[in-house]
Amino acid sequence: MNDKNELYPAGGSQGSSTSEREMFFFFRPESGVVTSSTQCHERDAQVIAEHSGSGYARGQARPGLDFFESGEVKARVKLPIVVDGLTLRNVPFPSVLTVGGFDHDVNEGVVELDLGTGKTTIAMLFEPYLNWEVVLENQTP
Repeated sequence: MNDKNELYPAGGSQGSSTSEREMFFFFRPESGVVTSSTQCHERDAQVIAEHSGSGYARGQARPGLDFFESGEVKARVKLPIVVDGLTLRNVPFPSVLTVGGFDHDVNEGVVELDLGTGKTTIAMLFEPYLNWEVVLENQTP
């Protein structure tokens, strides 16, 4: 990874005037999550960012696994959610939890689940954390 990752706004004119291809990565401006990376000329990176609505920076980053914040590439970490039977603890909020394919607003850090019998997939997307998913089985009717 470059020790110098500079942020350039989409459509900006800053940066190197060299015609050499360099490594650039692209990220979602609202969360910093890295979505792709490529080797290209800086002007091409500007065009890609402008057309995709992405931010971009010079350097290397792992799409889906890293995020860009305050000029630094950082690894996305796991959500701190702890599963205790049908109770979820350390749930970030406000957020949205998907239970069996249906979205539910979360407004506190502890969630008591009321599941039908059988297996249910519970998931959360809370960037820049890694996506979280667990399958719980409720054997009581």
